Amino acid sequence: FSNLKFYNLNLVPLKVKNFDNRKLAIIDNEYTNFTSSSSSLIPDINSKGYIMNVRYVNYVIGAKGKYFNCDDNIITQNKMVKLDNELNVISESCIPLKYTNKKYIGIEDVKLFRYQDNILFIGTVLKEDGTLGLAKGNYDYNRELSYTELTQNFNRTTCEKNWTYVTIDNELYIVYSWSPLRICSLNEDTNEIKLKYAIKAGRVI
Repeated sequence: FSNLKFYNLNLVPLKVKNFDNRKLAIIDNEYTNFTSSSSSLIPDINSKGYIMNVRYVNYVIGAKGKYFNCDDNIITQNKMVKLDNELNVISESCIPLKYTNKKYIGIEDVKLFRYQDNILFIGTVLKEDGTLGLAKGNYDYNRELSYTELTQNFNRTTCEKNWTYVTIDNELYIVYSWSPLRICSLNEDTNEIKLKYAIKAGRVI
């Protein structure tokens, strides 16, 4: 909310589709309220429509940016939504989530990406070492999403959330940061990303 002052909101929408909603889910044998949050949308090559992942969270954010209803856990449940070419809902399915008693549960801010015949995702998870970090996996929405933690050793930061996939000459890379622009290659054996390109002030470093 505080970042909105940096934006010039002069784009006029041609059409508005509202997917906001709330739902109840049983978490640790109790009903929990979830509110729709961020989403990721890609074309569905098997139809003329789209596939969208919608994040649901167990908290709400007040007018001043304070989080409410998440003292014990911050829980993310993801839902897959299939849309037609006019963005009408064809079907939707909540992705199974296993409850574990830890502060952050589920995969946050899932970003979908199609590579060859697969739908991949990158999202934020609570890692085995207790820190928040990035993970990747195949977007198999019929079961609980499995993932592999990603690491990097060229920059020291405590929380990273905005990595995303990109293809260059049909090869898969990861955008690590946008300013400066840093693009990384992925070692599939170690799940470590390695700096490949860095562009700052118009120069390739």
